[in-house]
Amino acid sequence: MSLLTTFNFFFMSTGCMTLPQETKRQTMAKRENVLIIQENLKKISGRLENVEFEIERLQREQGRIQTDQTQSTDAKHLKMERHIEDLEKQVEELHKNREQDKQEVVDVLSKKMAQLLAPPKKRYSKKKQRSTNEYGYEHEVQPGESLSEIAKAYQAKIKVIIDANDLENPDRLRVGQKLFIPE
Repeated sequence: MSLLTTFNFFFMSTGCMTLPQETKRQTMAKRENVLIIQENLKKISGRLENVEFEIERLQREQGRIQTDQTQSTDAKHLKMERHIEDLEKQVEELHKNREQDKQEVVDVLSKKMAQLLAPPKKRYSKKKQRSTNEYGYEHEVQPGESLSEIAKAYQAKIKVIIDANDLENPDRLRVGQKLFIPE
């Protein structure tokens, strides 16, 4: 073995390389690094694509949720508006019923007041004539009636009624007693 061969063998076996071998090794290492980087880039691109798909899916989901919320809110508003309309109709109906009830009360009270204020009914069928050529009405005394009320009802004077009926005590009228009321 020659010295050069021994020297080369020695350096090669000890890990020493020559310059061309070192350059070749560095080139191969660079290529390997480039391949690793390219592989990593492919992985990152795949992940990025997945992230973009997920973003699109989330955006669609967000849009659907917003649409659902808008529709739900619109439905709630519509329901509330209908409920308010129903309540307004009920209030209007109650107001109308209250007005009708009030009118009925007024009518009933008016009739009662008219009855209370009206003169007592005259208890006669026709004008009567007395034997003395006197015309008038025959009135039957009702419970609680006084001579002044009867006179007022026929627009007659109390004294005329007393004289026409020969009443000894005008404050003592009997229920069912018939009085002649001159015209």
